[in-house]
Amino acid sequence: GVLRPTRGSAATLLWHRLIAGVLRPTRGSAATSASASAIWRPRLGWVVVGVVLVGAVLNNVTLGRLWQAHSRWWSGHGVPLSVLPGATEEFAREQPLNRVLPPDAYVWLIGEARVFYVRPRVHYTVVFNRDPWLAYAETATPEQAVAWLRTQNVTHVVFCWSEITRLRATYGFSPLVTPIWAESLAGAGLRRLEVPELAAADVAVYAVMSK
Repeated sequence: GVLRPTRGSAATLLWHRLIAGVLRPTRGSAATSASASAIWRPRLGWVVVGVVLVGAVLNNVTLGRLWQAHSRWWSGHGVPLSVLPGATEEFAREQPLNRVLPPDAYVWLIGEARVFYVRPRVHYTVVFNRDPWLAYAETATPEQAVAWLRTQNVTHVVFCWSEITRLRATYGFSPLVTPIWAESLAGAGLRRLEVPELAAADVAVYAVMSK
């Protein structure tokens, strides 16, 4: 009663202002955080929607360019793109490995995963799967590495250097696999096949020679 100001005085006005200041939520309080969250939640939702829409547009543009590039390539080979769905023979005919490898070959394909239209039996190795031959070859001599292939009845080894280089620059690839290492294998029982069409695509084909 001694400290409370009388009604209507200047002190009363000052008192009410002080009380209002105490009761008003300060910055960083739960009330302020809840208010800010209520404001930013719908805005954040629109940002997410915008990012998704931009990504979808960019993906569609990329797919459209890929479609046009494939259409031009196949049209240049006399095959309309519209007839390709399900046309496996056309794809197989355009696979150069089928013109090089015998039908009964067993191919160890390094770096390339597009093997769906390769007719001979194929074991393919990319960065996403463990290769038992490369794991063995890391501690083996070139002669031992070639001998391992013979134990598995492998007849040919194919290195797709352009794809190996691309994978090595992105996901990584076995440091063992280099053109120098491949040439060391050529002196230990592999024989390089001269195929200009594949060489132009940076693909090297080796036959596994018998002892």
